Amino acid sequence: MKKIFLLLATVGMIFTACETGNEPNGTNNNQPQQPTSNIMLNPPTITTDAGEGNYEVSVNSTCSWTAYSLDSWIKVKTTAGDAGTTTLQFSVTNNSEKESRRGVINLTNADHSLTAELYVIQSALEYKIGDIVSVKGVKGIVFYKDNSITKLVSIAESNTKLCWCIEDVVTSATNQYNGADNMAKIKAINGWETNYPAFKWCADLGDGWYLPAVYELVDFFKQAQIINETLEENGYNHINEDHLLWSSTDATGIEDSAAYIVGEDGMLGLRYKSIEDSFVRAVYTIEN
Repeated sequence: MKKIFLLLATVGMIFTACETGNEPNGTNNNQPQQPTSNIMLNPPTITTDAGEGNYEVSVNSTCSWTAYSLDSWIKVKTTAGDAGTTTLQFSVTNNSEKESRRGVINLTNADHSLTAELYVIQSALEYKIGDIVSVKGVKGIVFYKDNSITKLVSIAESNTKLCWCIEDVVTSATNQYNGADNMAKIKAINGWETNYPAFKWCADLGDGWYLPAVYELVDFFKQAQIINETLEENGYNHINEDHLLWSSTDATGIEDSAAYIVGEDGMLGLRYKSIEDSFVRAVYTIEN
């Protein structure tokens, strides 16, 4: 019996010694240490004003990454980057809503299954008279604002005098306060792009730009001093005092062959539609 006991004891000691040799002090030092990978954004949140603009943030990453956004108003310009400190560039479009909006730019690395999020907060539209606003690349100045709408007049002006129409025809574009309404009526006429040069010039600026109604131009000239200060501060030419501007308002009923023009002091006049007599600026309306 003693021999059996001693044999069992010896086997137990050998087994214990093997276990202790594999894991000294209860730990395993043979396991490889996994490197830590990350993508850090500085800042992680950025707030912009309501207008369109370009922005950038710093990215500090231990690996390469790609970037994208599912928000249509955010345009990611830097779609990929390498390890190290790099810059993520993006732009935002105008926010014409009453409320601020939030979006996300996602940065990912498929190899490491990493993700990082840049939160973009764009303020609600709050323009004031004289502000320069860019609409799809076309710049305008705020000349009118109330609780429901904001109106911009184009900084650009036609290089030459244009005619209202190539013939002194009668139209239904007689609205004195809403040039967009007049513009829609002219656009409904077959061949308007060729026959109505003043309207065509405005349309060429992009969707939403229109030839202003007569009293929209009056409102514009009321703000001439503020607008000229803004133009000067930003390196643009002043409103030319000698330039008369076409309105979109047909003078049918007063003078069928004429349309209204407006001068620098807000003075109204009539000109034959077919005469290349006046210059053109366009207006764009934003709903607040």
